[in-house]
Amino acid sequence: MTGHLESGLGGTCFSLTFLLERMLGSLGFDCRKVMAHMRTGENVHCLVVVDLEGRRYMIDPGYALHAVIALPGRGRTVVRRPHAEVEVLLDEAGCYHLYTVDAGGRRWRYRFRDVPAGDDEFERHWARSFDMPGLRNVCLARTTRKGLVYFRKDFLKVTSCGRISKWRLKTGRERVIEEEFGIDAAWVERARHVLEAERSGGRR
Repeated sequence: MTGHLESGLGGTCFSLTFLLERMLGSLGFDCRKVMAHMRTGENVHCLVVVDLEGRRYMIDPGYALHAVIALPGRGRTVVRRPHAEVEVLLDEAGCYHLYTVDAGGRRWRYRFRDVPAGDDEFERHWARSFDMPGLRNVCLARTTRKGLVYFRKDFLKVTSCGRISKWRLKTGRERVIEEEFGIDAAWVERARHVLEAERSGGRR
């Protein structure tokens, strides 16, 4: 929270889910961390499930959904967000599947069961996540009124329900990141140096 408030920094799905679950729990909510599986592998994503007044809800801060979504008892639940229509399906095996529908079409994103992940298990997956390919580059995502703004490597992409725009930033990357995400350019440079050092065999 200090890094976010002082410098506009964020975190991966693990740090955001951990923080949200702790905050909700401290306020008395019946909630739990659950693991999710994506095309890149199993237990590579996570979210929070909350029991409230006889219903179950999912909150996924790491996927930039910014919505509390009621889990379907059967069939599906559909929620419209600025960048996509979000669909959650319950299959016959009791597994939830999350899809997004935007200008690029309907895409399966991940699946999960409502099975709590204990702190030890969660921390093991969290530690392992730092070796994932997605964390070998500066990667940023933020939802705004114009849609989902996403930056990775040298590309900036803005996705809305009706349009996808993509640019390659050959110059001025730090300025664009500062404008779109509110993160000081010095942090971006620091991150790049750390990643370059790791790729060249330096200390993590």
